[in-house]
Amino acid sequence: MEIRLAEVQDLDGISRLSSANLKTTLLNEEDIKTEGYVTWQYPVTLLQKLHQYHPSVVAFAEKQIVGYALIVLREARVDHPEFDMVLDRLDPILYKEKPLGSYNYYAMGQVCVAKNYRGEGVFRKLFETHKKQMQGQYEFVVTTIAVGNSRSIRAHEAVGFKIIHEFDDHFGNWIVVVWDWN
Repeated sequence: MEIRLAEVQDLDGISRLSSANLKTTLLNEEDIKTEGYVTWQYPVTLLQKLHQYHPSVVAFAEKQIVGYALIVLREARVDHPEFDMVLDRLDPILYKEKPLGSYNYYAMGQVCVAKNYRGEGVFRKLFETHKKQMQGQYEFVVTTIAVGNSRSIRAHEAVGFKIIHEFDDHFGNWIVVVWDWN
């Protein structure tokens, strides 16, 4: 398995893996509960825009994308309306007695590992590569996770993310997590 920054030709594979693991695509509640899920669909056109700001991290095996961890810089809000709404929610949240918006952070757009590769350390390797790529430029990474996605919450906590906030919006109930590198 190779963990690396995505190339333009990888974006279709990211989109396909995202589609296959959407909560709305999964067939039953048991899969949603035990396997986890992703909430947002990432079409190739949006991935192309995000890629221009910074390539994301992918896991590549057997000639296909088997995992990804999207890097979404705050500047990408102009191309990603849902992310823009999330940032409006995130930036005022207090973290270490200061609003998140006053820090130099970036966002994890989404992370997903193909079902056949779960439990093999792919998630951790994706995040280790994130840290190697971004630590010198940013203080930390922030993401939101659906409260009902317990598998994702546990996986993020195991890497080192800490829950700092919870909120509701028209998409559902969310926790905000930070992986602080300081």
